[in-house]
Amino acid sequence: MEISRITSREARRFLIAAEEAYRKAAFPEESLHVALAAVVKVAQDEKAAMAMLASSQAELEHYTVTAPIDGVVTWLNVVPGMVSRPGTTVWGKYLT
Repeated sequence: MEISRITSREARRFLIAAEEAYRKAAFPEESLHVALAAVVKVAQDEKAAMAMLASSQAELEHYTVTAPIDGVVTWLNVVPGMVSRPGTTVWGKYLT
């Protein structure tokens, strides 16, 4: 996400310089539009990155295992990559 912020800041900085050069007739209009499109794209990329981060944080509930009581696990029937929601599957037993 930090990369998105840096890219966004640099795209805006370049757009400001391009607008100034365009006003002095030292920068083609087409290139100015390309710079503007880059700023818009980077803003959308940043929003997408934030949405992916939020989605990943919501997924963390699938990877945290807690027991309702203290004890020793005696049997566990899981494999790498297995995903479960709390309270939906019994896949282990423990001694109290």
